[in-house]
Amino acid sequence: MRKDAGLRAKLTKSAIDKIADCHIHDLRHTFASLTARQGVPLQVVGGLLGHSDHKTTSRHLHLYDDSLRAGAAAISAIFKAG
Repeated sequence: MRKDAGLRAKLTKSAIDKIADCHIHDLRHTFASLTARQGVPLQVVGGLLGHSDHKTTSRHLHLYDDSLRAGAAAISAIFKAG
């Protein structure tokens, strides 16, 4: 019997269906995005993921709308102040 058999037995079929398509690589993308969202520099995120090229790390990041809006607001504030 697999180690996770007990856990799977406790989950409803609906819950299993929702997580069945989740893979380790999906979790790496989520980790990268959430870490970057907290303000961790791209170089550090890449190091945590074991990347040697920042382009690889960039592909893992998925920016959230609120992060994009905050970035646009920061740039806008610079132009308004100048």
